[in-house]
Amino acid sequence: MQHEDGLFRITRDGKTGYIDRTGEIVIEPQPWVGHDFSEGVAAVDVPSAGRGFIDRTGTFVIDPRERQAGAFSEGLAWIRLGWFGYMDRSGSTVIEPEFTWAEDFSEGMASVQVQWLRGYIDHEGTIVIEPTFEEAGDFRQGLARVARGGCYGIIDRVGAMVVDPRFIWVSDFSEGLACAQVGFHDAVRGFIDTAGELVIEPRYSWVDGFSEGLAAVCWSERFGYIDRTGTFVIDPLYQGAGAFSDGLAAVRVGLQHGYVDRTGAMAIPPRFDRAEAFRSGLARVRVQHKEGYVDPTGEYVWEPTS
Repeated sequence: MQHEDGLFRITRDGKTGYIDRTGEIVIEPQPWVGHDFSEGVAAVDVPSAGRGFIDRTGTFVIDPRERQAGAFSEGLAWIRLGWFGYMDRSGSTVIEPEFTWAEDFSEGMASVQVQWLRGYIDHEGTIVIEPTFEEAGDFRQGLARVARGGCYGIIDRVGAMVVDPRFIWVSDFSEGLACAQVGFHDAVRGFIDTAGELVIEPRYSWVDGFSEGLAAVCWSERFGYIDRTGTFVIDPLYQGAGAFSDGLAAVRVGLQHGYVDRTGAMAIPPRFDRAEAFRSGLARVRVQHKEGYVDPTGEYVWEPTS
């Protein structure tokens, strides 16, 4: 969700502000701890006042108060007032706090926990899938991963089990595939389709979801990228690898991070201590505990500050 509104969080002299894609300051740094924008607002933590939400002009649309609250998703954000509930964009509680845990909304439903088990509610707070699961992930493409009896399976939007719980671990779906681990003893992972069929055999010690047609995997303690057939299109040469976005992916070479393109060519040479995915044309990077932003050419639009 970060940066979807075209504003990017910066820190200067311990204060948080926001810039646009050109590096121009849109919201001057203030003595609060700011978070990324989502659905037109950003959470900010104001000392001695609590968490509130600002709009793109920096104006508070929800005043700070002592509470825990998540980012907005589908018009609602979870809040914790002892128990978990949800508020709307006006800051009004619209789903009463009665859950022991709550997640963001996705595809019209949110995973919530009632006592020790998880199920799903709709925007009105009505339980639409009964809490019978030990874990319940976000809905993606009409499917969600759930755990029952210590194993993972897949349910549809009415809660029907479309893939029986038989995996040690399953990720959320991405581009029609999900990462999956079959056994305990051979802790390797592959990919399943929406029917639960293994389409890429488990052979990797670590896998990430598909993005822009490629997935980062770890093979023989090195990271590279495979396509949907399981074929390496970027050889495992790196000490770390992130997901593709905007045609680039962050990789680690030794202790430094840079970016490769879809051919495996080094588009931005490794020179960062940390590098995040590109969003809306910029990527957040860290150098010596300072954060800045680079464009796809590797040029800074905001020099690292702290």
